[in-house]
Amino acid sequence: MICSRLEYSNDKIYIVENDSQLCAFIWGHFNSEKQIVSIELLYVEPQYRNRRLAARLKCGIESWAKSIKAKQVVSTVHKDNVTMISLNKRLGYQLSHVKMYKDIE
Repeated sequence: MICSRLEYSNDKIYIVENDSQLCAFIWGHFNSEKQIVSIELLYVEPQYRNRRLAARLKCGIESWAKSIKAKQVVSTVHKDNVTMISLNKRLGYQLSHVKMYKDIE
């Protein structure tokens, strides 16, 4: 899925490596109609967490968004991921809405 989207759309992936070992990555997608960059995926390997890699990657996506004249960067965060929620707030992200669901038996 990632490869085909990179081939046919305006997406960007930044990675952080250490001795050819993947440490972290972020994938951003630019919706040209809405002029919005969506962070599709951000991952940091557990042993590399708390080293500001996520912040650096998010700042990289923000720089890319500015360079392509996007108006906004959006990100979805799990409600229990307090670390990422805190990081997003420190970086100036605002809460926009809450997604709710109900299982139907």
